[in-house]
Amino acid sequence: MIEKQGLMKPQSADLPMTQIIQVYQSAFAGEPWREVTKCPDRLQRCRSGLSALEMNEVCGLCQLSPKEEAYTASELTERFKKLSQKFKSVWYVEQKEDDVSLAAYAWLATPDEIAEEKYSDTTRMSKWLSDLPERPIVWLDEVFANRAIVEKGGLKNFYSCIDDMLRYLGSDCLAFRTISPQMIAATVRDFPTSAYIFAGDRNRSDIGAVETAGSIPDWRDLVIIEMERGDIV
Repeated sequence: MIEKQGLMKPQSADLPMTQIIQVYQSAFAGEPWREVTKCPDRLQRCRSGLSALEMNEVCGLCQLSPKEEAYTASELTERFKKLSQKFKSVWYVEQKEDDVSLAAYAWLATPDEIAEEKYSDTTRMSKWLSDLPERPIVWLDEVFANRAIVEKGGLKNFYSCIDDMLRYLGSDCLAFRTISPQMIAATVRDFPTSAYIFAGDRNRSDIGAVETAGSIPDWRDLVIIEMERGDIV
């Protein structure tokens, strides 16, 4: 099977955006995220306002039924469009034949800009990020695989993906948040001496026995990769 991989500009006519959106929706509906529908509860008792329930399935907590999918195509398209207009950004896409097998999206910003964009609802985490040295950081916003054609080893090219993004966006530091054991494992495998892993305040099944650099006031873990490792906190 023919495989292709590489960076693509958000404005590229060759960017298979329709496929990317479909893969995104399917990937985040699965484990470990289980973001299937929007939570209809006004109290928003589902974390991040997203539910693992299928459409019209009755919730045992609020007794309501979700009526909207977690991520609509129009919402995702608009979100990525706005980010690409606001920040210098890039896609990394892997394809098997003509099918998207994996995609990743990253953009360049300062710690304050990342805090505003990703942690505006988490004051303590926003403050934590804002205390980092003021310099451009590549924020790896999304990484997701097509589970219909990638069962294992979806992150086999993780190093080249990160390295290419850093070179293109012009930084030696990249960060991302995750609850995925596979993302933590790929980080430890490919960046054993250049990554800081900060544990979130939740179940540690994704971290396991991995040594962490500390903890953060968020339910997701935070990874910071320094290609030229130095003191960052």
